[in-house]
Amino acid sequence: NLIGQAFHRMGQIKDALASFDSALECDAKFADAYGNRGNMLSELGRQAEALSSFDRAIELNPNAALYWLNRGATLHGLGRVDEAIASYDRAIALDPEFTTPYVNRAGVLSQQGRWADAVADFDRAIALEPKFAEAHLGRAFALKGLARLDDALSSIDRALELQPELAAAHKGRAAILQALGRAEDAKASLDMAAEIEATPTDKVGKL
Repeated sequence: NLIGQAFHRMGQIKDALASFDSALECDAKFADAYGNRGNMLSELGRQAEALSSFDRAIELNPNAALYWLNRGATLHGLGRVDEAIASYDRAIALDPEFTTPYVNRAGVLSQQGRWADAVADFDRAIALEPKFAEAHLGRAFALKGLARLDDALSSIDRALELQPELAAAHKGRAAILQALGRAEDAKASLDMAAEIEATPTDKVGKL
């Protein structure tokens, strides 16, 4: 399992998958190996196989919130959104202080237009991890969905305070400003997003 994780850190996903498969040949009840195998399959775009691997990990260790989180993300990728929400619900029930399930569930709720529920989940995530820039960003989009534009702008500005080179936040800020009738400010935010996206990754400063 450690070898597989090392391969993954080096970006060698197929080698990592082979290593996890080997670990399972030695111990067919190694829950973490199934969990890690599921992650590799997901990165390779093999979502149905990833789901089976996460399901097996959960059979072996049903109280691991991380497995339920990853199962939810896989189900979301497969378009099975109600099942994804149920998996996130289970992850949260098992570990109420685990931030990511709230953020992921909020993302699904936003896609369903359940803006108020999404804001509530983003608020819970931010209460647990106040410097989680992506949670502030997601909250801003949900607030925009509720037509709470001033609150949305405040939320997205907080995301940018935490992560100034988050291009998606600059684009989202532009959309909010446009909705507020501030066209010139919106253009400035779009220009900033374009500048960030044009910057080679290895030259972008640390956030």
